[in-house]
Amino acid sequence: MNLFSKFQNAGKKPDLLTYDLPEGLRVQIVLLWEKGFGPDERFHPGPGMAYREICRILCEEHQIYSLSQVTGSDLPLRESIRAYFHSVDTAKALFVIRVVFNVMEKMLHRINDGDGDVFYKSQYRSPEVIDELNRRFRENYVGYQYVQGRIEKIEQGPEPMPLKERLVAGEPARNIRKIKDMIGDATVTSIHDPYTTTGSLGAHIKK
Repeated sequence: MNLFSKFQNAGKKPDLLTYDLPEGLRVQIVLLWEKGFGPDERFHPGPGMAYREICRILCEEHQIYSLSQVTGSDLPLRESIRAYFHSVDTAKALFVIRVVFNVMEKMLHRINDGDGDVFYKSQYRSPEVIDELNRRFRENYVGYQYVQGRIEKIEQGPEPMPLKERLVAGEPARNIRKIKDMIGDATVTSIHDPYTTTGSLGAHIKK
């Protein structure tokens, strides 16, 4: 299925990453976690339990009594987390994402003694929701990913050199051949390598 975000970013180069969280992506992430937890209804207590835990962690870590101190509105937990996520800066918003999906991994479809599955109306498992989160990051060319309970930054830059072209310690003859193959008929004017010395260059030239 073609997604709107793919059309929206069709003209952008995928290697140009941003480290902000645009409003559209924040909307997608909120809709995603709400879909993952399932509907917050009277006889479906799981989402309410999850949102209470998320609020507790956010208030403790961000040193506030309630999320309404930031949002300015006294809302139900679900809407309060949503409003808070949309109102804070990127660093705090990334922490919200980490907390929400941590809670989802720990609580979603876990069976409580005597209560059964309190998320029985959710049709999703946490791994597939997290896969979709990381897909949304990629589609929006935002340089983060959720991995094993952490938000990791994807560094900007060229692809690493293929293994077949890297030099290997203890294999001088093969390394010389690799360097020769990469240089070809070109003229080397400078080398930017803290481990290359005049002596090692002399050895390469002689070979």
